Amino acid sequence: MKIIRKTLLIAGFSSVLLCSAAFAAEVEIAVNDQNTEETVQTEIQTEAQPQENILAEIIEQTTVKKGIVTVDILNVRSGPTTETEILGKLSLGTTVEILSEGEGWYEINFDSKVAYICGEYVRVVGSTMAESQNSGIGIVEYAKTFLGTPYAYGGNTPRGFDCSGFVQYVMANFGVTMPHSSHDQYSIGVRVEKSQLMPGDLVFFKYSSSYRLNHVGIYVGNGNFIHSPVPGQAVKIDSLTTGYFSYYYYGATRVIK
Repeated sequence: MKIIRKTLLIAGFSSVLLCSAAFAAEVEIAVNDQNTEETVQTEIQTEAQPQENILAEIIEQTTVKKGIVTVDILNVRSGPTTETEILGKLSLGTTVEILSEGEGWYEINFDSKVAYICGEYVRVVGSTMAESQNSGIGIVEYAKTFLGTPYAYGGNTPRGFDCSGFVQYVMANFGVTMPHSSHDQYSIGVRVEKSQLMPGDLVFFKYSSSYRLNHVGIYVGNGNFIHSPVPGQAVKIDSLTTGYFSYYYYGATRVIK
């Protein structure tokens, strides 16, 4: 895989961009083997150009497309056909960065090698470099990819979630380890006033006089939150400002700043 390194000077600051050369995407089922392809690095110095063009280039190159594996096991292959060598396997719910796509296959980086997965078994979600880092917007966008996932008691995988299992799974994607209990999750992060809620904050609910909290979700903005409600329902977005959940709202925490 060829990597292009560009050094840009904007407003006195030096920025280094890494981008992959164009490749065809693909993948399918998997086994285990090593690909000994060499990575070639090329350094290119950019010519002076108008700042608007430079900024446009940065925006274009920082766009990242991600995919989430939707089957129990997905094979990672060395080429975009089922006849190529299997390099490894990805499990259900694994998030991958898609480098390029073509003819039903996605090109990805697997163990520092170019590899391919079958697009039929991957749910694509658009993102950006800024969002993919530990930001509230990134958390919300990732959580939204599971809209429609059925409720499952004790569930914490894309096969099914309970409320705290959903939060636990989403936050784990951002490097945050959470307990599997809404009551215990309230101890993680810093407390936030309802009027100061930001996307990615965790919101908690208490339905009884018991000291324990009963429910948790993720604030998405505009007075709404995303959660895995009750048996028979699926991950969805509800209002935090009116109705049932407004009445039982208890508090919020901010785990990622």
